[in-house]
Amino acid sequence: MIEDTLWDIFEGYPGNNIVLDLTNVDYLSSYAVGFLVEACGTVTEMGGRMSISGPQPQVYETLYLNGADMVIPIYDSYRTALADDQILY
Repeated sequence: MIEDTLWDIFEGYPGNNIVLDLTNVDYLSSYAVGFLVEACGTVTEMGGRMSISGPQPQVYETLYLNGADMVIPIYDSYRTALADDQILY
């Protein structure tokens, strides 16, 4: 499952800043949004930062309607996310 893979990444690289590129994702369930919000909290607690880039309109709408945009920074593109002053390289 994708959750297991993401948890492995989060736990394997504590304190890092992570950008999830959702450019090729055309559907996101409410469950997935809840997982991403929880994951963002975990990454933040580990001293890192998590953001999302490139969501398609329907995916952005799901994120927005579930309040994820209040917790997770969302950017139009991966480059924009990396260019943010708060992202560390």
